Amino acid sequence: MSRVVLKVICLLCIIILQQCASSYVKNRKNDAIDVFHAGVELPAYGFGLRFGPLALGFLFIGGETEMGAKDKGEGWGMRGGYLGKYKSQQLIFGLLGGERFHSLELVLDEKQKPSFDKHGLPELKSSRDMLKSHNMRYLTFYDDPPFERRKRKKERVRRHYIEEFEKNNPDSLALQYIPPEELKPYGYPKTFLYQFDFVLGAGVAVRGGFNIAEFTDLLLGTLGADILEDDLDQSEEE
Repeated sequence: MSRVVLKVICLLCIIILQQCASSYVKNRKNDAIDVFHAGVELPAYGFGLRFGPLALGFLFIGGETEMGAKDKGEGWGMRGGYLGKYKSQQLIFGLLGGERFHSLELVLDEKQKPSFDKHGLPELKSSRDMLKSHNMRYLTFYDDPPFERRKRKKERVRRHYIEEFEKNNPDSLALQYIPPEELKPYGYPKTFLYQFDFVLGAGVAVRGGFNIAEFTDLLLGTLGADILEDDLDQSEEE
């Protein structure tokens, strides 16, 4: 009997280790893909450089078939941790402009239409893709009104007290009153501030880029750390 129990325990340990190893490898692979951008995009004209919210050049990517549609602008390649076809729209005029990026794996409602958040970003099938997407204007990093800062501070304080209360009263329903955390207060994730991109195009553009924060996340991820909180658990992988 003891041998049977020992075999069962060993088998369970092997299964758990295999699952952990599989999850570890997938997360490290995702981290590696996050580091670099490489793709072709169209329609695109001009050239541009960007480091974080600072851009320089004269570049136009995208367009619209009718006023307000903003339905043109696509790319193929590796960008924002996504491999495949993606939405890309960008305007750089000197130091001004903005850009939009997200995968095209959208969540559609019963009318086959996507829903959008306050930043104009659609809901995506992958939570990781949603985390890497962005839609913003350059230099908004420096436009932070006092009332917005006060609002975020109040929400952080409220969240802290509710979490502390829940620790001492685990059976309470306090957690449902925690205000939702704003992951993209300016329409972009924190990794956006550490991204370097260059684009050159005449009808079709070539994009290349490197992200310092994602590279650091990859290095520390080999030791089990997840500083950008973008690793997937097993439920998300499935």
